[in-house]
This record gives sequence, structure tokens and C-alpha cells, in this order.
Amino acid sequence: MAEKDSEIQMSSIGNNVLQEKRLSRVSYDGAMKATLSSEHATDGNVQCHRLELWRFLVRPSVCEFFLTSLFVGASAMGGVVLGDIVQVAFLNSFTIYSLIMIGLDISGAQMNPAVSVGIFLSGAQALDLTICYIFAQLVGATTGAAIARALVSSNSTSFPDTFALVLPTSENQSYVQSMFTEAFLAFILVLLILVAIVEKDAKCMFGPLVVGCWVGTAILAGGKLSAGSMNPARAFGAALAFNAGWREVWIYVGGGLLGATLASGAYRFFFAKGAVRRPFLTVLQPRRESTI
Repeated sequence: MAEKDSEIQMSSIGNNVLQEKRLSRVSYDGAMKATLSSEHATDGNVQCHRLELWRFLVRPSVCEFFLTSLFVGASAMGGVVLGDIVQVAFLNSFTIYSLIMIGLDISGAQMNPAVSVGIFLSGAQALDLTICYIFAQLVGATTGAAIARALVSSNSTSFPDTFALVLPTSENQSYVQSMFTEAFLAFILVLLILVAIVEKDAKCMFGPLVVGCWVGTAILAGGKLSAGSMNPARAFGAALAFNAGWREVWIYVGGGLLGATLASGAYRFFFAKGAVRRPFLTVLQPRRESTI
């Protein structure tokens, strides 16, 4: 009887040891699978972050560079060939309309630091994307002006009259008056873009055409006073490409940013309907939306 109990006890101990080994093996396999799945998840997160970075930051910024360079280049060359302010106004109007149609779904086709700042202040664009846009626009404007200067004949590259980029003020117009003229024209431009293109609930299918028409109208209205530029990048790029005209650049930077700031405030307080505040950062912060 004692021997039988001893055998049962030994058998029980053996079974317990085997069971512990099996459990240990299962735990080890589970830990390995968890580790591998964690590594795969980390790789997947990195790939998603890179894809997100390309989609929401790099790709739109590259688009802004090309669109701005095309706009400034075409505007500069048109100023050389045409010269007449009415013809220049029509050229800029149709150029803006065409480029907005090309890049609207990629970057918004802003092509203007004043527009980018206005959209950011309205709550519809993140800070990091706005900074990338402005940098791309400044480089693009410089590239476009430099290409235009290289393509036209050497005797037609006087700055700034021929290129119609930064026109000198009229004899009876002070620099301060020109700056406020730019602010007024930029105010209408940015407000029009916010209401007709950015606003989700009131998006107009003819928004790009309306914006293009206003650009032409602004050149006709303000061409003799401030050139109707409404675009700090346009002035900066021309001045840098020609290394001239720096004395007038502040007119377009100050006027454009002032008009954009006032337009974003007017939009948020009087015109915004279904606008949504975007996150402060595009990629570096999770996407959360809340009403303005």
C-alpha cells in the first residue's frame, strides 16, 4: 500500500513538472509573439507617420513651390511682353484661376503668404503647414522671377517697371498710402478666399473663378497706387532675383499681412458658419477637431 501511494505521488509530481514546462513554453511563445507584433506595430506606425508627413506636409509644400514659381514667372514675362495694365490684369486673372484649378485639391493653391497667414488665423490651417507654405512660396517666387529674367532679352530686364512685380508709387502717393492700399486689396482677397473656397458649408463651385476675377480687378483698381500685388512673396522674390527694389518690399509685406489679419478676424466673427478649427500642428500632434 505504501509503495502504491509512493508511485501515485511520483506520478503526480511528474505530471506537475510537465505541465509547468508546457505553461512555461506557452508563456515564452506568447511573449515572443507579443514582442514581434509590437515590433511590427512600431514599424507600421513609423511608415504611417512617414506617409502622413508626405501627404499632409511635404507634397502640398512642393505643390506650393511649383504653383508660385509658375505664377510669378508668367506674371513677370507677361509684364515684359504686354506692358499695358489692362492686359496685365487679364493675364494675372486667368493665370490665378488656372493655377488654383490645378492645385486646389493638393495644397489649396494659396501661392501667397498673406493668404496662408489669413487661413491660419481663421483656424482652418495648422501652424507647421503654414510655415512650410510660406517658405515654399518665397523660394518659388524667387525662382519664377529669376527664370523670367533669364528668358527675356537683356534690354528688357529693368527692375521693377518692366516686370510689373513691384511698381514704383505714383508721384502723389506716399509709401504709407500704398501700404494701406495693399492692405485693403489683400483684405478683400483673403476674405473672398475664406468665404468662397475655405468655408466648408458655403464652398462655391465658382470660387477659383471669383478669386481670379478679383485679382484682375485689384490690379486695375490699385495698379497706379501700389501695383495691386497683394502678395509679399511676389515682391520679395522679384527683389531678391534682381537684388533691387528692397525699399518698396515692406509695403507689400506689411500691407498683405495687415489685410490678411483683418480678413481672418472679420471671417471668424461675421462670416464663418461650418468652419472647423484644425489642430495647431499637422503631423506632430494628433488630429482633433472642435468647433471655432
